[in-house]
Formats: sequence, structure tokens, C-alpha cells
Amino acid sequence: MDCDFTLFYKQENDGCGALFWDAVYNHDDFLNTHKDCKSILEICSGPGFIGWGIAHALGIEEVHFGDIHEPVNMDLAKTAEFNNVDYNFHLSDGFKSYKGPKVDLIMVSPPFFTKIEQFEHFQEHYSTLNTEEQVEHHKRRWLDLDMNLHINVLNNFSKYLNENGRCVILADKEYIDKDMLDVEAKNYKRSTYKEFNVKEKPHWHSYIRTYYI
Repeated sequence: MDCDFTLFYKQENDGCGALFWDAVYNHDDFLNTHKDCKSILEICSGPGFIGWGIAHALGIEEVHFGDIHEPVNMDLAKTAEFNNVDYNFHLSDGFKSYKGPKVDLIMVSPPFFTKIEQFEHFQEHYSTLNTEEQVEHHKRRWLDLDMNLHINVLNNFSKYLNENGRCVILADKEYIDKDMLDVEAKNYKRSTYKEFNVKEKPHWHSYIRTYYI
């Protein structure tokens, strides 16, 4: 993150959060928008690049992470111990098993591909992960078949937000149209923070969509 905060992770748990952190989150214009937040939950957290990064940058002490892959908690625990900070881990597929408290800010970077054909094309043309185990890790991180995870998050995020809370979703412009998100996130104020490319991944064209309750 920076010289004051060190994050630990295993490669198979990394969903490229560090790239997204550098590309969009670690900038004053984004951080200032959420400086009123006192608690944060990162869903689909992996090792927690975004949750840890925002919490550290804004001085947020109440930090929660949710992920379907329990081994990421070993990464989170090592990061917390090294930096002498507290956190809570919730084993959950989106909000299906989440039993944690309400927070001010929910961050979500769901898998980008919603069709198996999209995932297979990516594997063939861009991925260097070739063993069966590696492909399964990649599928867990990048495939949300039929948008099931997106739908679960968008239908349920408001239950876990405090008054004046907000949910920030990172989506891929090629595969996830804003209208697709808005259909599920009904009756909430919304805004697009920005569209951006990740220079290390020129085939990724992403945007940040924020929903306020």
C-alpha cells in the first residue's frame, strides 16, 4: 500500500485489487467523497487491497471483509497482525451468509465475466494460469455466471448500510452495462464516479458505480 501499511497475500487469492487501487481508489477525489465514513465492508475481498487501502487512507478503524474463499482470511490475519490493526472476516458468497453489522461504506469488485464463453476466451487469449488448480482459482475470481453474485449484492446491500451509507461497485464496461446494475439496484440514488482503464491490463475498461440509500 505505502511505507506505513504492508499487505500480505497469496497469488491465487489476488483479484488484481492492487491494480484497481492504483488506477482509481488511491486518489484524493475518490477518497474525499467517502471521508465521512467510519466503517467499511469489502465484499469479494480476497486479501483486502481495497478495504485495507481505504481504511488506512481515511483512518477507518471498523473494517470488515467478506469472501466465499475462506483461505483469504489467512492473508487478512497476517496483514492485520503485521500492521497491528483489527478486522472482522465473514465467510459469505455475497450477502448470502453475511451476519455482520451495518456499515457506512460497502466496496464490491465482483467477478467480471457473466458467461462461461467470456471466461474461456479470456483464458485462451490473456491468461497465463494453465494448470487445473490455477484455472479453478481464476474461475472463482473472475466468473459470476449469469450475474448471480451481482444480483445478490444489488438486491441486498441496503440492508447492511447505515443511514447515509453507500455501496460502491467496480464493473467492467464491456460485460456489465450500467443499466444491468440499475435494474437490480432499484430506488437508490446513483452516480458514476469515473470510467478508467488499467494500464497494465489494456483489455480492461472499467467504471465505478455508487449507490446511496
